[in-house]
Amino acid sequence: LPLLCGAVAVILLATAVLAWWLTRRLVQPINHLAENLDTIEADVPYEELIPLARTIQTDRKLREDNETMRREFTANVSHELKTPLQGIVGSAELIQSGMVKPEDMPRFVGHIHDEASRMVTLVEDIIRLSQLDEGAESLEREPVELLALSQEVARRLEPAARSAGVSVEVWGAPVQVQGVRRVLDEMIYNLCENAIKYNRTGGRVTLTVGQGAEGPEVTVADTGIGIPPEDQSR
Repeated sequence: LPLLCGAVAVILLATAVLAWWLTRRLVQPINHLAENLDTIEADVPYEELIPLARTIQTDRKLREDNETMRREFTANVSHELKTPLQGIVGSAELIQSGMVKPEDMPRFVGHIHDEASRMVTLVEDIIRLSQLDEGAESLEREPVELLALSQEVARRLEPAARSAGVSVEVWGAPVQVQGVRRVLDEMIYNLCENAIKYNRTGGRVTLTVGQGAEGPEVTVADTGIGIPPEDQSR
């Protein structure tokens, strides 16, 4: 019995050592992959690990791209918020110092109101983007007629277009999609607003609605300064 117990103990010990050695040897290539993420697809030791390596590489690239987009977004938002704040502070200082004539007061107060409204819109956009990113906001889809929506957006932008000396035209045929009306409205509105803002006096903004090669399409074209080729992919 002592010999048998001793033999069992030796076998168990040998099995534990062998299991530890085999596990370490099997895991070593995976650890090597983790330490060399930049060349992960070129350093795959087992063919069975290729799908895993590709998944890790894709996930890593996605995370890096998302982080870059977040940094750019934060920088852009900081700039966008700073501009209306400077306008509000500047107008308020002029009013406080008594340098504004009584007849000019409505114009300065109106400017403060407009800039404050712009800031509220920016903050609401930031909150909505955060909610969308976290998946916290429920996006209910419904039938949306794109031509009617584009015409409505054009009507809302008429004052801004008239002030900038730009004409806005809507062409095409009725096209219906299943989508989130508010999000589609914001997308078309933002494109058109930028097309007006960065246009030239006497310029033109054209919205075209119809069926494209991949389905329903809304195209916004303008005669403005355009987007530099290096930024068009964004």
